[in-house]
Parts: sequence; C-alpha cells; structure tokens
Amino acid sequence: MRQPQLHKTRSGIVGLVLLVVSVPASASAQPYTGTALVRHAPTLNGTVEGSIRQMTAESTTLTGNAGVTGDLLVPGTPTVRLNGSPNYGGTQDGTGSATPINHTVTLNGGASLRHIIRRTDGEALRTVAAPPQPAGTRSVSLNNTSQSPGDFTTLKNLTLNSNAGQIVVPPGTYGNFTANSGSGFVFGAAGANTPAVYNFQNLTLNGNSPLAVIGPVVVTINGGFSTNSDMGASAHPEWLELRIAGGGLSLNGNALVYAKLAAPDGTLALNGNTALTGSATADQLIINGKAVLRLVERSVEPPPFPDADHDGMDDTWETAYGLNPMIDDSNFDNDNDGVPNSVEFRLGLKPNNPDTDGDGLYDGDELALGLDPTVYSPDNQSPTVPTGLTKGPVTTDSITLSWQAASDNLKVSGYIVYRDGQPITTDLPIRETTFTDTNLPDGEELTYQVRAFDFAGNLSPLGAEISVTTIPTDTDHDGLPDEWEQKYFGEEPCTPGDDPDGDGQTNLQEFQAGTNPKDFYNGVKPVTEALNGEPGNQLATKVLKPDGTPWINAPVSFDSSKSRRQLSLTPGGPFDAYQIEARTGPDGIARCYLEPLQP
Repeated sequence: MRQPQLHKTRSGIVGLVLLVVSVPASASAQPYTGTALVRHAPTLNGTVEGSIRQMTAESTTLTGNAGVTGDLLVPGTPTVRLNGSPNYGGTQDGTGSATPINHTVTLNGGASLRHIIRRTDGEALRTVAAPPQPAGTRSVSLNNTSQSPGDFTTLKNLTLNSNAGQIVVPPGTYGNFTANSGSGFVFGAAGANTPAVYNFQNLTLNGNSPLAVIGPVVVTINGGFSTNSDMGASAHPEWLELRIAGGGLSLNGNALVYAKLAAPDGTLALNGNTALTGSATADQLIINGKAVLRLVERSVEPPPFPDADHDGMDDTWETAYGLNPMIDDSNFDNDNDGVPNSVEFRLGLKPNNPDTDGDGLYDGDELALGLDPTVYSPDNQSPTVPTGLTKGPVTTDSITLSWQAASDNLKVSGYIVYRDGQPITTDLPIRETTFTDTNLPDGEELTYQVRAFDFAGNLSPLGAEISVTTIPTDTDHDGLPDEWEQKYFGEEPCTPGDDPDGDGQTNLQEFQAGTNPKDFYNGVKPVTEALNGEPGNQLATKVLKPDGTPWINAPVSFDSSKSRRQLSLTPGGPFDAYQIEARTGPDGIARCYLEPLQP
C-alpha cells in the first residue's frame, strides 16, 4: 500500500466516531429503557444504556469508567459503598426477600448509575437447547462471486473466502459456516412477518464479514463465538434473535450488533469500540473500554421519512448523495472518511465527500478530535520533531527503532520513517512510536530518520539521523560472520575460541573488537632493538610498546640463512630451521639459539 497522502489523512477509528457523535436536537432520540438479565455480577468498564438485573447475590463494583443510565437490580440487601463522587440517584427497595445481606455494591468516583434497587429476587434464565445436527453432507468453499454453494438442502459446511461476496442463505440446519474478510451472509426474507429459523453448529465471522438480516430470523448456534464484524439490521434490532447454546458472544474491534441475544450459559463481552443494541440475557456480562450495551425495550419506531430499506436514512437523502435507497447501507463508508453513512445522515454530513467542510481534515478525523466537521477550521500548524530515535533489537535482516512521541496543536496522526534519506512505504500508517524495518541485507550499515504528520497532513521537520548495521550472516552459528571468516581464514578452519596471533584475544573477541585475528600488533608499530651483545650463541631482540614498556608475548622472527647456522628455541637444540619465530618474555626480549660451530 502507498505512503499515506500527506495533504490529507484519516484516523480510521470508525468505532470511536460512533461513540463520540451526538444526535442533533432535531432527530428523535431512541430511549434505551430495556433491562439486561445476567446471572452473575457484571464487570463494567464501559456504558450500559438501560438497566441490569443481577440474579445472584454477589458483590458488584462499578469502576470510574462505568456508566449505567438505568438501574442495577440485585437480590437481598447488599451494603452500598460510595467512593469519591459517583453520579448516583440513590437506593430503592423492591418487594423481594431482604436476605442475603453479605454482599456489597461499590460505586467508585466517576461511575454513573440511576438507582440500586435491592430486594429484587433472582429467577432462572431461560435455557437455550442445542440445535439439531445437520442432514446435509457437502462442504463447500467459495473463492469469488461467480461460484455458487449449490443446493442448500444438501449443504453442511460453507466457507466464504475474501472475494466470495455476500451470500443469501435460506433457512435451514447447517454445520459450520465461516465468512472471511470481505465476504458475508444475508439471512431472512424481506417483508416476512414470521421469523426464518437457522441452526448452526458453528458460525465464524472473520475480519469485516457482516451478517446482514433483511427480515426477522431466529439463529441458534451450538457454542459461543468471537467476532469483529457487524450483525443484524440497525433499524430493527428485534429482527435478529440470536440464541447461543453452551457459550457466549465476544465483540471486538468496531463490531456493531443489533440483536436479541440469549446466551444463558456464556459470557457477553463487549470490547474496544463495539456496541450491541437490542436485548441481552447471559451468564456473565463484561463491558470494557468504550463499548456500549444499548437495551431496547420495544421495536424502533418508524422514522418520520420514507425509508424503503429500513436502514434509518431518508430515501430522498440517499438518492441525492448517490446511495442506494433499496439496500441497508447504513454501516457502509462510501467516502472512506471513517464515518458510516448512518452517522453522516444524522450529522448532516456528505456521505460522498470525506471532507464536508473542505478544511483539509477528514470528517472522521474531526469527530475523533472533537471538532465540528461542518465548520471550516483548517489546521496549518506542524507537529514537533520526534526525538530520541534509538535502535532496538537488530537481526540479519531487520532493525527495530523507537523514538519519543511528537506533539501537535490538535493530535499527531502518525510517523514516517526514512531509510537512507527515502521514506519507507508501509501497508498502514505508522501510529506508534516504534517500527521494525524488515527484508534488509545482512551486514549493511543503514541510516534512519523519523518525522511526524498530523490529521491535516502537516509534516514535522526530520529528526536526528542514526546509523544502524544489520548482523552479518553466520551460517555455522559460531558468532563469527561468514564474510569475516572468509576474509581472514579463507578455507582454513576457524574456531571462535582460538587465538592464532597469540595476542590474548580469541577470534570471537577480535571480531567484536574489530581487530585482525592474525596480526598480534593490530596495526600498532612496535619499537624493536636487536641485542647483539647477548652471550654465547644467542640471538635476541627487545620489543617495546610505543610508550616504552615491554611488549610481552610479542612475536619476533629470526633468520640465520646467511650464516648457514640453524636455529632452535632451546639452548641444546634441536637445531632444524634457518627461520624461526620466538615470543618475548616478561622483559620484552625474544631469544633463540644458534647451532654451535664445528671445531
């Protein structure tokens, strides 16, 4: 993918946009007055629009990030503890039993809750029976839109790969259905008054693989599942009745689900920027981050405008901006600005123009920054220079870099890393302050710099340059690179612990120090002095370091070829060479002995 366009960028935070926008006063607000039924104490770090009824007498804590617009209904008479200043409307008592009393409801500062309603007796959750086994036997995998699954009455398992498109599935009992990113399923029949019934052993929605419903359906799944994909119809949460036997539902990423969920033996977990709109029955409830559970007590009222596809958007508005008023495209993002069409409609934005006000900032980025995407407010200020560029782990073909975050008058959108003066092309913009450069040549020195850019595409100056060298290839994994071994030893054996030049440094230490493993002096010129006054048949040379101190164990070569008297390292021989190498002792003197003259 190309480098991000620097004249204009986008955050890509669709889920965040859905949470931070506000509905204009002219639009009719949806009252979320339903009640979630959960067996155990909920874990709340996000928002519940509606109430929660907890069936067991367990201690419950609402953290500072938890918000419940309705009530928390609990059995018995728990102790209520308030830490700090939560937004709390007080405690009320129902007509149920006053016992047990050994549990606590704690509200921390920042939490929001209308009431705690004690003495609400718990009741058994409605069970979900496992779906029947499928009669079909065929397993089909589709790779493109020209392929067909064939007769659904004989179909057991269906896999949609990324280019398979949206497949309309008739009611029936099936095995394992899987949709991968870019493909998806369509359930139900338009205009139907009775629900279509679907049974699955497993249902998997990977990546952006929506499950759309165009009429009322009942879907039963034998086991829980996790998804990042959208499910249901935004204008009709009641159309999708999702029953899970023996498991729960986990929503991740920016998933939006519109459904009546029954998972009495599993956990409903909403993570990230996800939202479930409809109703919920579960063994446990977990809401993290900016996730929202919106509980609808009754069907959504018909909108006060023509809406043939029931997607919550005016048909006239859709036609004016090139959308299709006959399909539910409320969650599409036609202009790729990070804002789905339904939000563009509510906020009076242009779904075919990523920058409604023409100020250089995408609509989704302005919403993420708390700005009004309908008001011209250009950003001409560049971010500060990223500092502190340092290297992390280095391998033969990769280098990891990190740096200190830059700052901006609004917000830094990302970073561009330069290698040897050229920007590195990445599949996605670099949002974090760390980056790993891959597919590099081994043993090569490279230079790096980093600059920041903001949502308007303003660039910071380039940061300071650093040089990093990848690790050379080491085929035998002995710590000595192949190129280094070839340079100094050729085809000779080379062992990391050997010291061929006798300087006290092993081959491995010589490599790490950048010195020659076969040069005792490593390029330093010694001071030598021939000692001709040595007694007897001796030859001696004194070797000093440049500072005048003796150079111990230094090699000295002696040659007696002219005198034709052979040499030995010991006084008594054997005398078998005209050239010999001796090593200096503690006094810096190297000695050898001449063959005695014949009488």
